Amino acid sequence: MMTSDISAKMKRLATRDQLTGLLNRRGFNEYGERAFSAAKRNDTPLSVIMTDIDRFKYINDKFGHAAGDAALQHFAKLMSEDRRGNDIVARVGGEEFAILLPGTKLSDATDLADELRQKIGASPLALTGAGVTMTSSFGVATISKNDTSLDDMMRRADRALYRSKHAGRNQVDLESSQIVRRPDGSLMPAGST
Repeated sequence: MMTSDISAKMKRLATRDQLTGLLNRRGFNEYGERAFSAAKRNDTPLSVIMTDIDRFKYINDKFGHAAGDAALQHFAKLMSEDRRGNDIVARVGGEEFAILLPGTKLSDATDLADELRQKIGASPLALTGAGVTMTSSFGVATISKNDTSLDDMMRRADRALYRSKHAGRNQVDLESSQIVRRPDGSLMPAGST
């Protein structure tokens, strides 16, 4: 019994981010690969959102590392609030976070990313009696027939995230290899009629 408890505790320590309580990259990959395999096997939608805090270094430099930690915790809380039970939320490194959304199409994931972007901008971090406004940039991707692993999706979402940062931050970009925009602005998979 004691060995089992220690084993469970060790697994939790190995797959959880100690600061935010979210999954870490290892935990995200572990659970994410299972979700990816299920989506491929069942031919169901799967989308991923990559995001990070804009100008995080400024918060650390101006207010100190304790404020940076508070910003990461605040951001993690906002990202994980109101998530569905099968959504996978993780801090995958530094100030970068990911949400894997089983059963979610690209257009719905893009809408969620924009809702989160607005929520983060409207939820200042309380520091030294004043609120510090935080913004975030987002990249969104969806599973494609050519994907062989979760990493394929993650790379596309990561490229979209960096496009949103280079385009001025505090916005959502999406991978474009598998979608086209209809004249009315809605998205559809490439090759659809």
